[in-house]
Amino acid sequence: MIAIMTNLIVDFPTQQRTVSRKSKRTFEQSLAQAAPSAPSSASAVQFASEVTIRYYEHAIDAGADASDLYYTKEDYKSFKSQHKQDVRQMIKIIESQDNEAFQKSVITGIENVLSRDLIKKTMARRADCVRAVLNEQDLQHDYYDADRLAAASMQYSRAAVQKSVKIGLMQSYV
Repeated sequence: MIAIMTNLIVDFPTQQRTVSRKSKRTFEQSLAQAAPSAPSSASAVQFASEVTIRYYEHAIDAGADASDLYYTKEDYKSFKSQHKQDVRQMIKIIESQDNEAFQKSVITGIENVLSRDLIKKTMARRADCVRAVLNEQDLQHDYYDADRLAAASMQYSRAAVQKSVKIGLMQSYV
């Protein structure tokens, strides 16, 4: 099916919106700043006048049972069981100091549960992060500042972000 769309022009604002993390702007002020400027020929984009639209039948419409589209409790139990098994297997490899087996292993996703100390650190960081965000929410009685909430969260999640970046960089070189 082909739909004909003529004179479709999208105008992108010429200046980028910047947001100060320390500002306490209202939602209305943010919208006013982001309002599009007068259109200019340099910032206009024109799309093709014809598009092809393909319709795909939804799985339920095709006769599938709706319950087949979601995970069951048994599926979740299986996922948890497999996760525990992966952790136990990795701990055995680490304890055996089998470098060859360790090099072939993938620990992404289980690196924080390989020792009790790592588990405790992870749980403490999560609790600190939640506590910081809730405290910041309590401070914001008559205004809402998403930047301050984000800063409160980032204060306690910075180590996890840095670790994730390092893991991602290491995996990108493999």
